[in-house]
Amino acid sequence: MGYSFSAPPLRRVYRTLVVLTLGGMFSVWILYLIANQVNHRDNGFVRLFPPHPVLPTSHVLPLQYNSYYLAGHAGDTLYLGNITAPFHVVAVHQNLVDTQYVRIRLRYPLERLKRLTLSIDSPYFYLMDGIAPSLFRGYIGQWEATKFMYDSTYFTEAVPVGPSSLIVRAVMANREYALGRQSATLPHIRFDTTILQKQIDGLFCTDGILQYDRRQHGLLYLYHYRNEYIRFDTNLHVLERGRTIDTTSRAQIKVGSYSKGSTITMAAPPVMVNYESSVAGKYLFVRSGLRASNETEEMFRDAFVIDVYDLTLEPRERYKFSFYLYNHGTEKLKSFRVYGRTLYALYDHYLTSYTFNDRYFPPGH
Repeated sequence: MGYSFSAPPLRRVYRTLVVLTLGGMFSVWILYLIANQVNHRDNGFVRLFPPHPVLPTSHVLPLQYNSYYLAGHAGDTLYLGNITAPFHVVAVHQNLVDTQYVRIRLRYPLERLKRLTLSIDSPYFYLMDGIAPSLFRGYIGQWEATKFMYDSTYFTEAVPVGPSSLIVRAVMANREYALGRQSATLPHIRFDTTILQKQIDGLFCTDGILQYDRRQHGLLYLYHYRNEYIRFDTNLHVLERGRTIDTTSRAQIKVGSYSKGSTITMAAPPVMVNYESSVAGKYLFVRSGLRASNETEEMFRDAFVIDVYDLTLEPRERYKFSFYLYNHGTEKLKSFRVYGRTLYALYDHYLTSYTFNDRYFPPGH
């Protein structure tokens, strides 16, 4: 006996595909609305907004590509790295007018590299790949990188803290983040698993931003999902644990896994407390993800709020005030950094700058 099968009508196939596509889009939209509603609700704290603590300059640098990132500065020059073209560097004078395009030379098998990032720490520049892993260093101005130091440790974040040492963040065997010091001397790598404090899973709940302030020779780690930062020295000694002004002391995340538990992932949209930060001398600048009681939803939607802290004061007095960084046309702020007395704001296709108002940022401080 023979059997014959007829394919479903083409109209039915198209209808099924459309329903599945719209259903997927609707699910993503619902998750976005949930996360956005949590971040934009009244979160039970108040911000101070003095008039014009930062002043926009008249200079705007157009960028051809949206893959640039702020890699650091040296003297009066700001350097932009490129995610998709890691050997392509833009050197920008602090006035955002004079620019120079630089090509880094590297004698190394490129097929072994996975994801190179550029970091500037005068007089050196560093190319770092935490997946390979590989570390390269060269002199600013010569722009030829060579392999250096011990580099067999995988890492997710790294900042140079000297000619032959780095502070890194890595995922340990228990799938939790830890901070460590990597150096040219024995032992080449030393981790301290007590600096980052686990609340839920030890990975997402401890995610954050690692930064080094060369002026103070200190490091700061700001958690993404809770109102806490850690200050420590280059020997991994914790100096203090401080808090930002918002009220989220415990990470509001839900973690799941798939493939029989081999991969950990977010099971629900997280509440982002702190997007990013910049440390400059005694000041900590934090781009917050939470709306205060005295902010309107419209303002919080159309601009990005930056909270300013004075790290030399007592903990309860550290928060000083806040200010907004606005969209550049239709483009939203991608990242920012403070170098000296200038704040640089990076958008997809523009780089702008702001200067400090002496009334709120006295010169010499």
